[in-house]
Amino acid sequence: MSKKQAKSVKLRRTFTEAVKKAIVKDVDAGLSKSEASRKYNVSKTSIYNWLNIYSTKFEKSKMVRVQTIKETESYPEMHAKIDELYSLIGRIQTENLYLHKLVDHASQELNIDIKKSFASKLSAFSNSKNSK
Repeated sequence: MSKKQAKSVKLRRTFTEAVKKAIVKDVDAGLSKSEASRKYNVSKTSIYNWLNIYSTKFEKSKMVRVQTIKETESYPEMHAKIDELYSLIGRIQTENLYLHKLVDHASQELNIDIKKSFASKLSAFSNSKNSK
């Protein structure tokens, strides 16, 4: 095996639950996360993940949203607009359903398939365009 091939082989380490708990215990006892990372040759990300799982003292950081007053004031307006749009969609869907039922009822009353009859005929405008 050449040196180049030897370098490309990566060693993947896994840690037992006992080792993870021991590292977390050291951090809970006062060892900084950076020091623990160097001492045990473990990434800080792994330490944070283990702290979230095993630590009794570690509090997961909380996200706080910072926004301008103008942004805060615009939320009620946006929610009102969204409610208005949902209402409009509901009315349009109801109207669409009503019109479909009306066409179906008229088709039954007249014994014609109105949807097919009107869909297959070309309008006067399109007839005049095609004939030129």
